[in-house]
Amino acid sequence: MLRHLLVTGAVRPDGRGNLLEHTGGTFYDYMVARKFESEGWSVGYFHVVADLPYIVHRPRFPANLAMIARFRKSAPDLVLADAGGHRHTWLFNRWVRKNRGSRTIATAFHMSFRSASTRLGRIILRWTEKDLLTHSDLVVSISDHTSSELGSLGVDPARVILARPGLSVSRSPGPRISDDVRTVLLVGTVEPRKGVLEAVEALSRSGADRAKLLIVGKPDYNAPYAAMVRERIRQLGMQERVEFLGMVDQAELERLYSASDIFLLPSRWEGYGMAIAEAMARGLPVVATAVGAVPELVKDGVNGLLVEPRDTGGLADAISTLSADVQLRRRISGAAYETSLSFPTWEETCATIYDAAMSRLFADKGAGPG
Repeated sequence: MLRHLLVTGAVRPDGRGNLLEHTGGTFYDYMVARKFESEGWSVGYFHVVADLPYIVHRPRFPANLAMIARFRKSAPDLVLADAGGHRHTWLFNRWVRKNRGSRTIATAFHMSFRSASTRLGRIILRWTEKDLLTHSDLVVSISDHTSSELGSLGVDPARVILARPGLSVSRSPGPRISDDVRTVLLVGTVEPRKGVLEAVEALSRSGADRAKLLIVGKPDYNAPYAAMVRERIRQLGMQERVEFLGMVDQAELERLYSASDIFLLPSRWEGYGMAIAEAMARGLPVVATAVGAVPELVKDGVNGLLVEPRDTGGLADAISTLSADVQLRRRISGAAYETSLSFPTWEETCATIYDAAMSRLFADKGAGPG
């Protein structure tokens, strides 16, 4: 018997395996889906924006009803849902599990309700996110911090699988050793959560006057914020020192890691920090913020430097310290690279999830499809 996995959220691969929306979370879910496909499952993707009319997906709640109508007669065996899309899918997730006997797995990257701009919004979003997570058969956590957050929402620890992300870049032959700091790299969407404005401000105050900031990531995700960042760059006279590269392919990303001297990511929160892990695997010294799961990767003064979120002065000092001390950069780069040797591969991460699903959700139905 062929089994079917439905992936809901923002994952939509094209015929060449590229994603319509490439983020750490969508790539994670896509890699998990590919594991199930390699084991003989059929896999379908339901993109809650691309597959629904604007009038339905924009208010979000009607998206749940539209999905119920769409899969009323042909429910999947398993649903993989990004908890970050809970506003579109929480009711569908509950319905398909209760009324069609489908199994459900939610992937939790960070608690998205915290991004709500109003208190009422946080209350509503916390409720829908909690509903999706507590009504899933299994919940995938990507860090100890995320597991703790899940516990605070009332998710049964017995249902939680810890599966840290794999590395999306090849590990370099060794740490990055440079005699001067000319390039600071930031990999992240241009949005408030990634602290792009703080990065610009920090570089301008760091004294590293020859260093250039390269920003890799979707530049128009939050248009008002992006405009504010560009205006601040103009005010600081840094137009020649800050470059937005947009999305780049894998080969170019690895080239940028190899050509950079410091990796900077002043996030306001992180469920894991996939770009930080990548930078460490490429042997770069990291400057980051002590938020979420980042301290699980970066030990301040050992394999990177940590500052408090939104502390522009602290970021500037960290960049200045690394720029002025080549021996410190070499020591931290070496420690970062050594730390990365323990990071899992995608094969290991996805096998953890697949094995848990088969042993805990489908053990009574045989070892696999067919």
